[in-house]
Amino acid sequence: MASAKAEEWKKAEDDELRCMRVNNVLKPAKLPDGVVPLYTKWVYTVKTDVHGNVTKYKARLVAKGYLQVMGIDYDETFSPVTLLETV
Repeated sequence: MASAKAEEWKKAEDDELRCMRVNNVLKPAKLPDGVVPLYTKWVYTVKTDVHGNVTKYKARLVAKGYLQVMGIDYDETFSPVTLLETV
């Protein structure tokens, strides 16, 4: 029998994967010969309200991009830019 928390984390993972599919971020692909895929990991966060009550279990699937090599795995990098007016 699975615990309630385990079910919450499973639901959070399913929600993340569903959102990735809806936004066309997650697609199956065949890698060319000699290309090694990036590893991924799940990052889990418990969201709470101002009183410390749990409001949401959040799961994110992230790529271990630090394993990439410039010129082999990628050619360009991009950084988010914030306008001064936004700050």
